[in-house]
Amino acid sequence: MRFHWRALEDGGRWFVFSPRFGAVYRLGSTEVQNELLLKLLGLPETARAGDIVDPVTRVGLGGMHEKEVAPVEVAAWAKSESEGTVRQLAGWYGRLHRQRWRYTPASVEHWAGRVASAIASDTLDLERIGRLVALAELSAGVSDCYPRALLLSALCGRAGVGCDITIGILAPTRKLHAWCSADGTLLYEPTPRHWWYRPLANFRHMSANAA
Repeated sequence: MRFHWRALEDGGRWFVFSPRFGAVYRLGSTEVQNELLLKLLGLPETARAGDIVDPVTRVGLGGMHEKEVAPVEVAAWAKSESEGTVRQLAGWYGRLHRQRWRYTPASVEHWAGRVASAIASDTLDLERIGRLVALAELSAGVSDCYPRALLLSALCGRAGVGCDITIGILAPTRKLHAWCSADGTLLYEPTPRHWWYRPLANFRHMSANAA
């Protein structure tokens, strides 16, 4: 996993995202240079970047023109998936939603193998990964960017596909958003709004064939 972070200036202070605590902090000009503080937040100086470019160049599955993907459309995808698979993924979706302190963008590779062990890796392409997560989200009854991004990443890992989990901020507010992409494709978002957010951190999970 390759991690990069940046500090985003706003009115003389700096927004940073802490992968250790899963929260955004607004630091002063002295604090943002304090290596000890940054290390405490999980932000090593060696991973610091001047800027982070959103890796997304196209949308895979998602609504258009600020409209959400219709639930009836998502439900139609269930015809080609087993109920057991969807229930298993929905259970994981709920777990990722509730236990953010335990499941983080940096730790995906440590638990991803347990998420979809019953799904044959050679049957997973980017479109199916997006549809499975959409079905899991509908079944779980929760729509949240954080478990969505982590579950998408876990399924990419199962498929041996490299992916990026990006954390962005809607500056000058503290509102955060997480999204997952693979090969420049935003895999699934009910209403794609990643472009509203300025990237603060990026977690790149390498493909199984990466050197």
